[in-house]
Formats: sequence, structure tokens, C-alpha cells
Amino acid sequence: MHINAYDIKQRASGYWAEIIYTLAPQLATTIERGRRHWPCNLCGGVDRCRCHNDFAETGGIICNQCGGGADGFAVLCWANDWTFTETLEAVSKYLSYGIGGSYTVTKAKSSQPKDWTGEHKKIKKLWEEVYPELSEGKAGLLGAVTARAEAQVMRLSCLYALLDLSDTIRLEHLSAGLALWAYCEDSAKYIFGETLGDPLADEIKRVLDGEPNGLTQTELSNHFKRHKKSEQLNRGLNILIARGMVFKVGEETSGRTSHRYFFSQNYRRNN
Repeated sequence: MHINAYDIKQRASGYWAEIIYTLAPQLATTIERGRRHWPCNLCGGVDRCRCHNDFAETGGIICNQCGGGADGFAVLCWANDWTFTETLEAVSKYLSYGIGGSYTVTKAKSSQPKDWTGEHKKIKKLWEEVYPELSEGKAGLLGAVTARAEAQVMRLSCLYALLDLSDTIRLEHLSAGLALWAYCEDSAKYIFGETLGDPLADEIKRVLDGEPNGLTQTELSNHFKRHKKSEQLNRGLNILIARGMVFKVGEETSGRTSHRYFFSQNYRRNN
């Protein structure tokens, strides 16, 4: 039999206190306290649970620790581990036979408090593992478009928590946020690679990459047909050196010490 969710929701408006009180009796204390903060009957969180301002019309209850729901359907799914279909059928049956009479609840989740300590420890451990790499930053255009990765991951995790009607970021939300950010970062790497966004520095990097024995600044100047001033070459080289892409090695001569510049991978390969 097809049940129209919109119709059931309209009919339930104004009766949600009675419906939830009957179908999820473990929330009775929360309903009686109304908008006042109260320990959650499901997770045991202290002073975290309360009814929405429009509870009678919508049935919304929120717990800052383990979730809640924006409306009575979501609350019953949360409290009883019901699917939406099961919830819809139960509310429909109650509206047909239960108002003003008796109703027997056939399925409900235990009101025994959940232990969130273990999950909180796992979240903390995961965040401590990934934070240093996320906050380190990267060079070039890739670094510019993926800056403040740790903040972006936290925002994504918050979005997943909100979609889950949860006021708390749980382990699955953080994991999903990290997975989505990894996809974004891989996409940025594919597009920008190691491009720095500085035409001269990018050209110097390209030239040195093709010179296993490196080049002196004079040889680099010759590559540019001496159209680049020494100050310009130094600036481009310093950008690459600061990012670890180029190594500067001194060479003893009969006069002043000369310097040879190597692309980082070539230098490591030769040494």
C-alpha cells in the first residue's frame, strides 16, 4: 500500500509530542522538558538534548552529541533505528488508530546510553595523523589552489555531519571529508602539476630538468640569449631553491667560487 509522506506529515502536525512519546518512549523525558537542555536519553550526553521551538508542529529534537532530527520522521529514525519506510508506516498507523486511544510499540531501540569515548579517541587520533600534512602547504599554483587544506577538510566534514542531521562530526564524517579533499587535491595536481605560476622560474626549472650535470648562471643566461638580467635570473633561481626544486652547489675555480644549479631529482640521482 502506497503511503503519501507529505499527507502523513501534514496530518501529524500538532500531534508530534503524542506520536513520539508513544513510538519512542525513551525520549519521554526530553519531550517533557521541551526546549530546556537535558541529558540525552540515547547517548547520555550531559545538557545536550532539547526539542525544537516548533516541536509540536515539526517533531524536531536535537542532541549536540549523537544527532537528532529536523522533523518527527528523522527523530524516529534516529531514536528507533528505523528506516524511513518503517517510520512512515508506524506514524501512518498511529494516526489511523492511536490518537486518543492505545497503541503498542513493536520495535524500539534500547535507551541504554551509547559509549562515544572510543569514537572520539579514534577521531582525535586520525586528525592528529593527517593535520601536519594538511597544514604543511605546497609550492606553486598547486599550493595556491589547495591552501589551508586543514580548514577545507573540516568544512567538508561539517557538511557531511549536517547532511546526516548530526551536530557532532563523527568518524565517518571526517573520513568522508578527507576522501573528498584527496580527490580535489589529485585533480589539482593533474591540472597544475609542479607549475609555479612564474614564467621565468618555470622555464628555468624546465631547462635544468633536461641538464643532468646542471648549469652555471652564465650558461643559464646563454640559454635566454642574455636577454635576462642577473637580478631576474637570481630571483627565478631563488624561488626554485626556496621550494627545494633546485640545488645550488659551489665549485672551486682559480678565481671566485662558481655555482652550479641542479634540478633536485638530477642532483639526488648524481649523488
